[in-house]
Amino acid sequence: MAYEELFDVAVIGAGPAGASAARWAATKGLKTVLLDRQAFPRFKACGGALSPRNIPLLGEHGRAAVHNDVDELRLYSPSFKNFLYRNVVGHFVIRKDFDMALVR
Repeated sequence: MAYEELFDVAVIGAGPAGASAARWAATKGLKTVLLDRQAFPRFKACGGALSPRNIPLLGEHGRAAVHNDVDELRLYSPSFKNFLYRNVVGHFVIRKDFDMALVR
């Protein structure tokens, strides 16, 4: 069997965008393969912040990987002035756990 007969879609890169694209294609009935050069779970130096609009798109595994929900944010400037924002809704993830959950 030729490779082009095995899959309808190949997604290269299994970060949040790639994993989400592969999930979407698979839910549409396409034979999908998700490829990444690294094994998962993998360490990511960056953190992750999500807006409330992202949560319905994650699926149950992605939502379960949200580490903290935030409703208040304080920002500090280089001059040490600070600004408090209340009623800000956000969600923070640990990228290693979040990426693995999306790949699952």
